[in-house]
Amino acid sequence: MKNLNKVILTSLLATMLASCGTPTSEETSKTSTNTVDSNTSAELWVMTWSGDGEEHLDIGNHPLSSDEVTALNVGMLQGIAKAFNRRYPNIKINLHTELQDPAAGGVSWSEKLINFKTQHGFYPDVWASFNIIDDLNKGIVADLSVFADDPDYQKFNPNLMNLMNYYGFQAGLPQYAIPWGIYVNRELASKQNIPSPGVDWTWDEYTNFITKAKSSCAAGEVCGSYNVDMRTPQGAFIERQLQTVEKGSEYQVDFVNADFISAISKLPDQADASATFVLSDPDDEKAKAYMAKGNNWGYNFFKDNLVLTYDYDPWMIFESAAEGSTNYVNSKDWDIYPRPAFEREDGTVSVDNHVGVCLDPLAVYNYALDDGNPELSAAELSKMRIAWTFAKYWVGDTEAWEAKANSYYTSVNSATQESYEVPAINDTFPAVVKGKDFDDQMNIWFSTSNHSAYSNSEKFRGFAKVVELWSNGNIYGISDKAFPRYYHLEGDSTNYSILKEIESFWDESVVGVSIKDESWLSTYKAYLRTYNSNINERYNQAFSELKATLKQYYGWTDASFSK
Repeated sequence: MKNLNKVILTSLLATMLASCGTPTSEETSKTSTNTVDSNTSAELWVMTWSGDGEEHLDIGNHPLSSDEVTALNVGMLQGIAKAFNRRYPNIKINLHTELQDPAAGGVSWSEKLINFKTQHGFYPDVWASFNIIDDLNKGIVADLSVFADDPDYQKFNPNLMNLMNYYGFQAGLPQYAIPWGIYVNRELASKQNIPSPGVDWTWDEYTNFITKAKSSCAAGEVCGSYNVDMRTPQGAFIERQLQTVEKGSEYQVDFVNADFISAISKLPDQADASATFVLSDPDDEKAKAYMAKGNNWGYNFFKDNLVLTYDYDPWMIFESAAEGSTNYVNSKDWDIYPRPAFEREDGTVSVDNHVGVCLDPLAVYNYALDDGNPELSAAELSKMRIAWTFAKYWVGDTEAWEAKANSYYTSVNSATQESYEVPAINDTFPAVVKGKDFDDQMNIWFSTSNHSAYSNSEKFRGFAKVVELWSNGNIYGISDKAFPRYYHLEGDSTNYSILKEIESFWDESVVGVSIKDESWLSTYKAYLRTYNSNINERYNQAFSELKATLKQYYGWTDASFSK
């Protein structure tokens, strides 16, 4: 095997998730945190993507040889299962994997779950969920709040758990969760004679930083950003509201407020230095030449020194710093900054520095579904407890983190056909709250060759701030895999984004004017009340469906939503 740092790697976009069932009696709830005996005999099926497309039976007790492990999630789950079986030798972990991303081969992940059930006669016990709301609406997701008294449950970061909690129903664990910040190229800024901001920056400082590249962007050389950043104010002012709803309250957003309007007032200035807006004319030779350099993928523009900042693709965190990787950032001084703070005109802070989140949930099967009775029987609860024991171990146990850090898989260089050994730890951050567990797991994260570059807190001072904000819970946003994202028109199966008016802020066909037009802000502001009403109507519809599901499959009543 050759050293990882000398190879060209392909993207490692892997994630996984789990969720559990709901008791309806106080007695069941009180017994839910009993530990599983180490001699317990059971069999669990785990289903993931980014695998090798095969099934591996009892993979912890009968592991594959090193040259047979050819996918990250196979290597990772094998390592975790081996460690788990040292505690529970008689619980067999069977692994069913699908190739590549969840929709590979033109088949949706939801269909693949159904195909698994058709093949085996049952759903997997623990699975990576691509849309946990969709799974929940089928009744197959268990309510993990059953285990709220478990000390291990209480270690999980509530800011992450809340992303999958609806009216108190805990639908999953944050198996894959990484901070979403902003890539910043300080070396490129220096070459452009542009001072770089500090890591505790503000929205105004971000805007001023990127707009200093306005003239070079117009010349088709270097732009301040690839795109205009609505994602940051959306996370801070809209998604944060949805993330922090109290149990019993309706999921509503209100962005007709001075803070949000102040934030979006910067967008036209940002557009003046953003590649997709300045260089969008297909008949402009300079624009065509510039866009061709990055092959229309924003990350390429950042890694190849064509933009000062980039606010998407947080999952490139590994390859960005892996020397020799196809996607290695070609700069001697770059970083990942937190999202900026937002200040009001009087200088007070409306939202402090924070990070967004890229999340994939882990789901546990709702065993109460098997007999059609939403109340968990003792036997059903016993099954759930075993699945919960593996799920919480995988996500939150430091021993499991050590196991995956010491696991590897074999990757093949597509250009040379040489095989290479790659660490089978993904990029997920600790899901536990700050403290010894968090520190130990973060140290394990930094210890592997695919993450070790980030341990240099002088070079990656922005990233060090990101870690601090993550551990302190400054995590703002929702996940498209764990929150209603789409709505449908009657008789139309097309997915329309619930937040389409916000996400299409730049689209003249939606707003009526281009963001380059001087009247854009006043026009957009005039529509905000209508947008607010439309979006809340869609969220109400989505959560009405969810409430109906909780009544149908989980035995909830109207009173359950306000307890």
